[in-house]
Amino acid sequence: MYFEVFGAVEVVASDGTRTPLAARKPRLVLACLLLHAGEPVSVDRLVAALWGDHPPRSAAGNVKTYVWQLRRLLAGDRADDRAGDRADDRAGGRSDDGAPPIDNDGNGYRLRVGRARVAHLLFADRVAAGCRERAEGDPRRAAEVLSGALALWRGDPFPELAGPDVDAVRARLADHRLTGHEHLARALLDLDRPDEAVAALRGLVAEHPFREHLQATMVTALHRAGRSGEALTLFEHVRRTLDRELGVLPGPELRGAHLAVLGDDAEAPAAPARRVAPAQLPTAPRGFVGRDDVLRAMDALVDDPDPAPFVLTGTAGVGKSALALHWAHRVRSRFPDGQLFVGLRAHAAGPPLGPRQALEQLLHALAVDQTHRPSGVDAAAAALRSALADRRVLVVLDDAEDAAQVRPLL
Repeated sequence: MYFEVFGAVEVVASDGTRTPLAARKPRLVLACLLLHAGEPVSVDRLVAALWGDHPPRSAAGNVKTYVWQLRRLLAGDRADDRAGDRADDRAGGRSDDGAPPIDNDGNGYRLRVGRARVAHLLFADRVAAGCRERAEGDPRRAAEVLSGALALWRGDPFPELAGPDVDAVRARLADHRLTGHEHLARALLDLDRPDEAVAALRGLVAEHPFREHLQATMVTALHRAGRSGEALTLFEHVRRTLDRELGVLPGPELRGAHLAVLGDDAEAPAAPARRVAPAQLPTAPRGFVGRDDVLRAMDALVDDPDPAPFVLTGTAGVGKSALALHWAHRVRSRFPDGQLFVGLRAHAAGPPLGPRQALEQLLHALAVDQTHRPSGVDAAAAALRSALADRRVLVVLDDAEDAAQVRPLL
């Protein structure tokens, strides 16, 4: 017999007949025993799974009754399945001595079953086997084994159980599933079947935006399937997500997949360099009055043929940002090559924006190609100087924490 744990806990007979357990309490007992297959499960743990913090006085006796019911259910197929059990037990390191499948060690109960008879253990073993096949250079066999393993996933494992034990198992199985899909896609690419690789990953890339190996595999699969535009769009989406949510650049594997797409297009006619004139200023504050003397001083600074950066200082809430935006909109016509705005978030809820992140934002706004955006602060600052050379652009840096945060941007 075989135990299903994906989507629902069921007993599958040797002829393939599925027997769902209608009664919830015995079903939960079986789920707990399957979660710890081959290991003793204390009565206290079973009681907690069944009733939480409010068990009845008869809880231990009720557990004993549910185990007795399960033994009767499991004994029905056991005689017919004895030969298969013996073969499986040899593979799983357990001998079949004819004892009941659930035994009592005095403190709890243990389900005696080979790994190949429990869905989640079989799933993990087959994913590992498929990954080994690919590592050993047999992509065809890897694709077969991994496809079979992933077909076992019929829904969330152990859907009715709760607690740290089952959460840890679910997380481990979810990671096995992702790994299985990634290696299946790579095996399919090795077999020159990129469309199938795309299909294997399609539902996962949006669910796991930070798993770069998965994203890199999808970029490669799309490119080899003749969908390079989609591959580049996906890379740009992931790059922006990593920057916005984590403040990091894509790692070497994802960058390598991106460069491979670009490299295959190297002989295409080069598009003319695109110079954009960004207009990033937030809306000017309405009803702004006063500060005439400061505004005149700012006008004088910008009238200089080679204007230098200047700083507005003052206590929090005095209106520095409002003044800067009011003036910036008033003089924007003097900066025909664009207006840039970066909020440095010194007083925001999250961490302040680092110099490298700010430089990345500025380079992106100026449409500097990703492949020419260095990751180091000094090199990125040099790239910004190159992008702004011979251009008249207004740059507003708002909500700065200190000079160190701003200096690389100036």
